Amino acid sequence: MKLYSVRLSGAAETDLIRLYEWVHGAAGEAVADRFYGRLRQSIESLQYFPERGVLRESIAPAARLLVVGNHVVLYRVAGNAVDVMRVVYGAVDLTRLLR
Repeated sequence: MKLYSVRLSGAAETDLIRLYEWVHGAAGEAVADRFYGRLRQSIESLQYFPERGVLRESIAPAARLLVVGNHVVLYRVAGNAVDVMRVVYGAVDLTRLLR
């Protein structure tokens, strides 16, 4: 099985930190830890099957979306790598966010 390298952009790292902080403030540390773990596990699982996300070229060229609960991971597959661009709440206008 081919493994892909998963790389997070600075914006995606910042998104994860902000999401963790928001959940921590709203629901506490234990819930935030589980939430963050689920997001990270889903992102890391892209190394095994990166094409499973829905292709959304209307958002950005070669962009794919992976839904994780109420959140989405926006990423591209480039060669042997998965480049995660953003991790945001699912209702966010991604086209506007990427401008």
